[in-house]
Amino acid sequence: MDKNKFNSSDINDKEIIKQAKYKSSKKLMWYDYLIVLFIPLVYVLITYFIAKFAMSNDKNYWEYFITLGFAISLIVSIATGWLRNKQTASYYNNKTKRYDSTFSEDEGIRRRINKILWLITLVLLICSIIFWIISLV
Repeated sequence: MDKNKFNSSDINDKEIIKQAKYKSSKKLMWYDYLIVLFIPLVYVLITYFIAKFAMSNDKNYWEYFITLGFAISLIVSIATGWLRNKQTASYYNNKTKRYDSTFSEDEGIRRRINKILWLITLVLLICSIIFWIISLV
């Protein structure tokens, strides 16, 4: 048998392994959900202590700080998605394929980080809405 001939089953096996690694690296693990809950909790506690002890004004700035955290996390989430799309476009050397997947393990990790950032943004949005409603009552 000639060593230069390609075996299609070997190529398919490599692609299947590559896609399996990609899928496993982009899946959220249990500790990712803890991170999603822990980071907003710490941020809310820090903003509470800043608003309570550092501000000597009668007005409570807690809602403003939480809304600011939501806005910052929203901007960071959008920026990471844009960077991921830019890296994919440079991988394919084609701007029209910027939304396609490269199925690499690094891209799976970037997608997982982006999911975590979007979930943190969602939790901060919910906290912001709740605290604004409480402050209006």
